[in-house]
Amino acid sequence: MGMIDIRAVQKFYGKTLAVRGIDCTIEAGEFVVILGPSGCGKSTLLRMIAGLEDISAGVVAIDGTVVNNMEPGERGCVSSSISGATRNSPSSPIRSPRTPPSAT
Repeated sequence: MGMIDIRAVQKFYGKTLAVRGIDCTIEAGEFVVILGPSGCGKSTLLRMIAGLEDISAGVVAIDGTVVNNMEPGERGCVSSSISGATRNSPSSPIRSPRTPPSAT
């Protein structure tokens, strides 16, 4: 995935503001950690970037293309079900619930 540009992104649930005016640029290949207390909008922001939540206001662009109205599969994001292919790999700490630790 390339550069992600987030400008003035907000999320409302009814009249309740859940994500307030986020501005951020994530360069291609950059590793980013989103920190904050429970309920501050971390997961909601990630879901908006991936296209799993509607964006109430602002713009999310991937490689310069605004993706606000694109379906998740059109954005170039890898879903957790696809990235699950690395599960049960000997080098992965992530294990399927059916795989006992001794099996890897």
